[in-house]
Amino acid sequence: MIFSHIGKIVEADFRAIPNHYPNVSLDAFQVMPNHLHAIITIKETSRRDTTPSCPANELQPAPRQRQFGKPVKGSLSTIIGAYKSGVTIKVQNAGLQFKEPLWQSRFYDHVIRYDVDFFMVQQYISPNPVMWEHDIDNPNAKPISFAEFEKILEEKYHISGKALYMIVNSKKFGRLRIT
Repeated sequence: MIFSHIGKIVEADFRAIPNHYPNVSLDAFQVMPNHLHAIITIKETSRRDTTPSCPANELQPAPRQRQFGKPVKGSLSTIIGAYKSGVTIKVQNAGLQFKEPLWQSRFYDHVIRYDVDFFMVQQYISPNPVMWEHDIDNPNAKPISFAEFEKILEEKYHISGKALYMIVNSKKFGRLRIT
C-alpha cells in the first residue's frame, strides 16, 4: 500500500494508541484505502480501592459496568472513538479534503478467545492489500480467478488450509471480482 496523506495520519495515530493507553498493545494491522483491520489487545487494569472495608494497598478489579450512554474509560469503544476523533482533527487541521465521511459511525469488533482464532484473524489481515486490488469498491479493480487468488495467498503470504478457508468464507472474499 502507498499511503495518501490521510493514510499516513491514520497509520501514525494508530501506531500511537499504546502511547495514550499503556494497557493497550497492537498486533497485526493493515490500513486500507477505505477501512482498517487491526488486532488490539487490552490488558486488564485495576485500581486501588480505599473504602474502609478494603485495605488501602489491595488491588481491586476496575469497574466494568457500563451505564447506558456513558463511555467506559479504557474500553475498546472509547479508544476507537478517541482515535477516530484525533485523526479527524489532524486531517482537518492539515486542510485535507475528503469526498465522503472519513469514518463509518460504527466499527466491527470480534473478541478473540483462542490462539487458533488469533492466528486466523492475523492471517485474514495480512493479505488485505491483495484483496483490495480486486475489491468491487476499488474503481481500478482487476478481475482474478479463484485459482490465481489462492496461488497468491499461498505463495506470497503462506496462507493455506483453515486460514485460506476462513478468508474464502469471509464477507471480504464476496467483494472480490472473481472470474
